[in-house]
Amino acid sequence: MELKDFKNYLRIDDDLTDDDSMVQALMDSAKEYIENSTGKAWQDDSELMTSCAKLLVAHWYNDRSLVSKSNVQEYNHSITSMLHLIEVSDAYPAKAVTP
Repeated sequence: MELKDFKNYLRIDDDLTDDDSMVQALMDSAKEYIENSTGKAWQDDSELMTSCAKLLVAHWYNDRSLVSKSNVQEYNHSITSMLHLIEVSDAYPAKAVTP
């Protein structure tokens, strides 16, 4: 996952760097979220995982409002269906469990 690719997906010009550290943190969080919610190891060459990560980052980046029980937003169908497919697919190895 490259910062440049995610900035392009978010339609952030390359010369605008104010949010680079936040976008990078969201990228790292998306990778961890996908692994933890599916139980599958991250695959750098997986277009499905990368697309899911881009959708998660876009969701988190564009909706930075405070969360409360009354304004919790669910992920769109694309994200939830991608996470489910990754979870049930034999194409992705299980995430290694560290003691």
